[in-house]
Formats: sequence, structure tokens, C-alpha cells
Amino acid sequence: MAPSLLVGGVGQGLVPAPLLGAVLASVRPGQAGAGSGIVLTVNQLASSLGVAVVGAVFVVLLGADPQDSSAGRTPGDFTSALSGCSWLLLALALATGVLLRLLVRTTRVPGGGHPGEGVSERDDERGGRNG
Repeated sequence: MAPSLLVGGVGQGLVPAPLLGAVLASVRPGQAGAGSGIVLTVNQLASSLGVAVVGAVFVVLLGADPQDSSAGRTPGDFTSALSGCSWLLLALALATGVLLRLLVRTTRVPGGGHPGEGVSERDDERGGRNG
């Protein structure tokens, strides 16, 4: 079980920064604060919902209230429920990776710069950029 926890911890440490950078790459510099706030708010909401959903799945896999001492559960029951939750989290992580590959595209902007700051036809004739 320790290897799966190690992989999960490393993933939680290495994924958020590049993900935030990928999302904010499509935001104009003047709107970076608002974009960052939205991304971090969605991140907090998703984390809260994730804890609630995975906790509910854990209780369902365990079969009863985890604090009910009269249920006669063994430590193996808890390990089995945690293992099931780990498989769920792995499936969700893989689905997230696939969705990210489909949703995050490299945007090429004529004349360089950020998306939304491309060269308009009129500016292209004058050699300038809109802004």
C-alpha cells in the first residue's frame, strides 16, 4: 500500500503547478489575476467534492459506519475499502489525463504573444498588433 500512497503524494505535488500554468497560458496578462482566482476556486471546490465522494465510496465499500465498533470489522476490511478507493482515484486520474490531452491545445498566435492578442487584418497591414 505504501507504493500507491507514494505515487499519489508525488502526483499531488507535481501536477498542480504545470496544470495551473497550462490553464493560465490561454489568459491575457491583464486578466491573469481573475483567471488564477477562478482556477484556484475550482480547484478548492473539486478537492472538497472529491473528499466527500471518495469518503462516501469508502463507507459503501466498508459496508457500515466506520465508527461502529459492534460491526466486527477487521483491519483487512479497512484495507480492502482503501484499496477500492485507490483504484477509483487511479481511474479518475487517468480520465483527467485523457481529458487534459483533449482539452488543452497549444495555441499558435500570428505574430507571437498570447491568445486573444493576435494580429488583426488591419493591424497586419500596418505591421502592428491589436491590444
